Amino acid sequence: MHWLTWLGVGLAAGFAASTFLGMGKHMPLWVSLIGGVAGAILSGWVVRWLGWDEGPIGFNWRWLASSFVGALVLLFIFREFFTKQRV
Repeated sequence: MHWLTWLGVGLAAGFAASTFLGMGKHMPLWVSLIGGVAGAILSGWVVRWLGWDEGPIGFNWRWLASSFVGALVLLFIFREFFTKQRV
């Protein structure tokens, strides 16, 4: 996936993941967006390692889902270790 697409999908995934985890009141928006971009990049590497890469051009729902899961995992870890809000 192209790096601009990673950035866009990562921003959307970070916002969706922070909303899903209910972290809007406990974490600044920019931290959620950075976590989403990092989750998208991390999940992009995992997707390539698993062989699900379908080329660098175009949009794929698998990329969006994996970016959302990557952002969820990173933001969950961040919430558990660096905020007072716990599960």
